[in-house]
Amino acid sequence: KYEEDEMNEYEEDDMDDDDEEAEDELSSMREAVTYFLQSSGFSSPSTTEESNAVKEAMSQKETDSRVQYNIDQLQRARYLQPQNVLRIEKELNQEWKLRQDTIDRAVQKNNVEKAKQIKADWMNRIVNGTPVKVRDRSKQIQWEKEFRNKMIKERMVQKEQEQKEQQQQESKEETKVREERKKEQDAAVVAAGAAEEARKQKVQAQAKAEAAAAAAAKEGAERQKEEAEKQKKEQRIAAEKARAAEAAAKAQAEAEAEQVRLLREKQAKEAAEAAAKAAEEEEERKQREEEDALLQPLEDKATGIVFAPKLGDDDLYFIGVGVRKKAFVSIYSVGMYTSRDVKMSLEDFLEEHDKKEALTFLHDSIQQKLTSSTTMILAEPSKTKQNPFKTSFLLQMAFSVGAETMSSTIAESVGQRYRDGPMEVTELKDLIFAGVKAKGSATKGTTFLFECSSDNGLTVSVDGEVQGTVNSVELASAFVNVYLDEKGASPSLKENILQHCCAP
Repeated sequence: KYEEDEMNEYEEDDMDDDDEEAEDELSSMREAVTYFLQSSGFSSPSTTEESNAVKEAMSQKETDSRVQYNIDQLQRARYLQPQNVLRIEKELNQEWKLRQDTIDRAVQKNNVEKAKQIKADWMNRIVNGTPVKVRDRSKQIQWEKEFRNKMIKERMVQKEQEQKEQQQQESKEETKVREERKKEQDAAVVAAGAAEEARKQKVQAQAKAEAAAAAAAKEGAERQKEEAEKQKKEQRIAAEKARAAEAAAKAQAEAEAEQVRLLREKQAKEAAEAAAKAAEEEEERKQREEEDALLQPLEDKATGIVFAPKLGDDDLYFIGVGVRKKAFVSIYSVGMYTSRDVKMSLEDFLEEHDKKEALTFLHDSIQQKLTSSTTMILAEPSKTKQNPFKTSFLLQMAFSVGAETMSSTIAESVGQRYRDGPMEVTELKDLIFAGVKAKGSATKGTTFLFECSSDNGLTVSVDGEVQGTVNSVELASAFVNVYLDEKGASPSLKENILQHCCAP
């Protein structure tokens, strides 16, 4: 129907005026050619883009592709006939080949301005050329009919394509709508689930809060109960501590009372013991004084020198006397003095049968008391120094001897029995020599007192004057050995001790 309407309208047009149709065709051709040239890269000779268009047109292949493309575009123009298009294409290709050869030669000669002028002339001739007369009207109508049919088919295909695309679009939109609805439904379900979960969580939170409150209340009650029990326990402990403190105070008071009682008893006992001891000592003192009153001076029969029964205030008792001889000459008499208990111990030995045992006992007991007292001094010096053990040897000269000889003889005898070195022996010699030096020699009647003590060592006195002390108990022990060991300087002294102290 569309074709019939178009053909009827075309047949009703006024076809007699050939000049008007030729003018219209010429105008349409000019517009088509102008559009063709502009879309192919050409423009008016007066524009500045002409040089760029000429340069781009140097490639024949590129130009041909542009011409073919624009001819395809021209075929879609409703007012052009196919034969005119073919003619225009043929003329343009022929003219372009001629002009292209000229442009190529000008370009090869580096004459760009000439190439531009040739291109401009060609464009002006085409645009302003003589119109072409359409001689075959029936062919034009047939072409237009075919063109209309082709356009109708293309429009139908395009319409169907558009409908199909529209249907696809609608289908896509419906699918999108369904997906959105599904998403909304899913979101609603999720929201409902979230709301339900929130409700459950809220219920759980309330249950937890109630449980926590109940637990807190229970814990508070238990804590109060524990605190009450703790207070009761503390009160009980405090009461027990108070009772324990009271019992401890009572026990302490009883202990203090017991200590006071024991102290009093101890003091009373000590007082009684002290009184008894004092009485015993007093009785012993009186007895000793009575015995001392009966003591008589003893005479050395060899020299006639007399020795007192007791030496000074040291409570040292005479136990024997002997003589020191040199080649049948009596040099001095020596008397030995020691403590009362040592003297009394010798009474347990018999004079005739226990000589050796008695002398060994005497020697060992004196040595032990000297050395053991030294050990006691180191352990308890305050107690030992109150009652030091002493043994003394009193020498009275019966023959005059020089100071050097006297001091050397005694020092040599001691040195043979002393193992700790010569320094103390030399000191002893110097003390003896110093005591005799003022007199020039140890004349007859000169006295030497050698006091062997457990706390001071060996003290030397000459004629009652103290010359000094060698602070060595070992030296004092060696001096005792001068007269009491097996090679003693006076054998008669040991014989007289046995006679004087041991039982008959």
